[in-house]
Amino acid sequence: MHPFTKTRALLDKHKPGKPPVALTIGEPQNQPPAFLAQVIAEHDQEFNRYPPNQGSDELLEAQIAWLERRYGLVGLDLKPQRDLLASAGSREGMTMAIRAAVARKLAQGVAKPVILTPNPFYHTYVGASMSAGAEVVVVNAEADSNFLPRYEAVPDAIWQRAAAVILCSPSNPQGSVASAGYQKTLVDQARQQDCWAIFDDCYADIYRSTPPPGVLAQLDGNFSNVLVLHSLSKRSSAAGLRCGFITGDARAIDDVAAIMKFTGAAISAPLQAGAAALLRDDVHVEANRARYNAAFQAAREALDCDIPEGGFFLWLPVRSAEEACLKLWIEEGIRTLPGDSVAWGEGGHNPGSQYLRLALVIEPNLLPSLLKRVADCLKDQLR
Repeated sequence: MHPFTKTRALLDKHKPGKPPVALTIGEPQNQPPAFLAQVIAEHDQEFNRYPPNQGSDELLEAQIAWLERRYGLVGLDLKPQRDLLASAGSREGMTMAIRAAVARKLAQGVAKPVILTPNPFYHTYVGASMSAGAEVVVVNAEADSNFLPRYEAVPDAIWQRAAAVILCSPSNPQGSVASAGYQKTLVDQARQQDCWAIFDDCYADIYRSTPPPGVLAQLDGNFSNVLVLHSLSKRSSAAGLRCGFITGDARAIDDVAAIMKFTGAAISAPLQAGAAALLRDDVHVEANRARYNAAFQAAREALDCDIPEGGFFLWLPVRSAEEACLKLWIEEGIRTLPGDSVAWGEGGHNPGSQYLRLALVIEPNLLPSLLKRVADCLKDQLR
């Protein structure tokens, strides 16, 4: 069941105790920079044209410039039409990448390919895998491993059927950052089994102090078996733009692009021009990062809790996710996401059953009083 469907089933039969406030969806509430609308308007005469599936040269070159600037990838001779593929957001890109990975494994004669995903997970990992006919194998990501999945513990028999292994860093929902060493080890595992390592880096520019490392910077120019997904939804508060991109293994990108050509998932030309403008500007990203850092400072002060390294979700420890979620709604009208709705239980243990996910995306000046209400309401629930 979709996590928001499950949460609605839990909460909607009860009236909120106070005017509702939603901390459920990871949707930035601040606006993207004003120049975005201006650039789109300047290109509005291009809405009558079919856009290039791979992405315009302007957009692909802006993506390369950002990768070089953000991760120091200068000197790798990235080619726009070879090493990058525009996608309608990272969610759509992830869906297409999983489909391509599964098709590749089926062509190799694997009857039931596996997708390895963190647990808890972003729901698209599971939905896309199941729709592609793959078996989903979840790997717990809990406090004792810094909320990173222990992929090294996956049995060889599972790895041998793996079409792809997925990592999100900073992670959703916990905000943990995978070290360069962790990322490189995961790539080595994927190459040993000839599956794809898919890195969902949509939160790469939302961090507290230290920029999370990117896997491409660890590979000495050899991107085989690696795909990296980025998005402007979080970085630029442009979730409605539906624009992201995929980079990495050129052969894998060809496979994904072939699927995209049949699905019609290309981004309109004016929106591609707007996306290129966003990627060329870092000033608004710094302002976004300051906004979220202020939000987490408010959380630290109100709840006396650990602050994640990145992202904009607070993974709050509670005694019971569903009880805490329901209590906040009935008494305070504050809507959160119970952690067990974004995780699967294996062997009677669900790694999200004692956490709430709070999206700290509303105005920072509203958060101190709101989080104080959370703390007061859950004083007997917090761990």
